[in-house]
Amino acid sequence: LLHLLLVDEKLVEVLRSMKHYFFLDQGDLFVHLLLNAEEELSKPSGQIHPSTLASLLELTVRTSTTGLDPFHDRVGFELHSSTIALMLRRIMDIGSSSAAAAAAATSLGSQGSASSGGAAMPPQLVTGLDVFGFTFRIGWPLSLVVGRLALMKYQLLFRLVFQCKILERRLCTSWGEAQGLRRHPDRGGLHRAFLLRHRMLQFVQSFVYYIAFEVIEPNWQHLEKGVHGAR
Repeated sequence: LLHLLLVDEKLVEVLRSMKHYFFLDQGDLFVHLLLNAEEELSKPSGQIHPSTLASLLELTVRTSTTGLDPFHDRVGFELHSSTIALMLRRIMDIGSSSAAAAAAATSLGSQGSASSGGAAMPPQLVTGLDVFGFTFRIGWPLSLVVGRLALMKYQLLFRLVFQCKILERRLCTSWGEAQGLRRHPDRGGLHRAFLLRHRMLQFVQSFVYYIAFEVIEPNWQHLEKGVHGAR
């Protein structure tokens, strides 16, 4: 069984491929994704054409370094019916057990209006950027290792990292657009706003760094070591 998983089915290589997409560890994938699909993803989620987005995603994969990935044809996308904040709130309300969390996420994924203990965003304000997520096709026997619950966790981590990078990008864009206001009469009020934005940007960048290099990477190394040491 181990030979089948590790050699024939290339388990480690498949996991590394998933890491490229779900954790955005190759930065140009995020850049190319927004370069090609930001206009479409900025629309309200109900107005996005799946076929158009699928074409843009294919272009993104082929023009970024992930185009060299032998498993890139397994990647797809999903427009979830709720934001990540609403989904996580639903999971926390139900309980911390893995089974309950999986059921909550699955339920919320198909029923965006499910009660969550908090108000949901009006549908017209939810854009594709708020609900976009990658999918990855896992067949048997790899599904014995990367099951539905594991894939859901990868998707949740992707949505967290993706939203943080979107926020970081918007803050950087805001900084560039505000350069023309340096000589505005109300410099005192603007200075406080600029200082607040700078602190927000510092926090988001530090948080993204912490997720990538203090949480994901050490645990990934531990995962690969465990897989290679399997007996």
